[in-house]
Amino acid sequence: MRLASTAIALVWMATAHAAPAPAAKAEIEYLLSAVATSDCRFYRNGTWYDAKAAAAHLRLKYESLAARELIRDTEDFIDRAATKSSLSRRDYAIKCEGLAEVSSRQWLTDVLISYRAAHAATLATILWLTALRRDGVHVKAWDFLKLGLVVMPPALLLALAGLLLT
Repeated sequence: MRLASTAIALVWMATAHAAPAPAAKAEIEYLLSAVATSDCRFYRNGTWYDAKAAAAHLRLKYESLAARELIRDTEDFIDRAATKSSLSRRDYAIKCEGLAEVSSRQWLTDVLISYRAAHAATLATILWLTALRRDGVHVKAWDFLKLGLVVMPPALLLALAGLLLT
């Protein structure tokens, strides 16, 4: 029992300060790119910055925290590097043209959710095509695209209607 407890503690300690996994690194890079290429302004410590300056600042914070193994996943990046000032503890905010100001946490979380949803949809397509091929049904890319163009618009309209009615 004591050996098992020790092994569990060692595994927990090893993962507690591990560097981000490749998938998390890809998500963080995506978020940094989304910040840099947005047309938004970023509020930090009483000053508004353009998107490129904000992304550069967040990258520096990320690299510093990652070097000290304080970032394990994308949520750690958002919480520890992209939500508030490490010095003043003041929250960061984001203001995009024509939209209300939001916290950087909310903006980055929304971008992350969209990124993950797009990847989940891609994975679902791959799994669906793999299952069809396994069952001996081969779908050509052009046929798949045509079917998607016919099926998706009504499905999206129904989903939007459902959201509006709730």
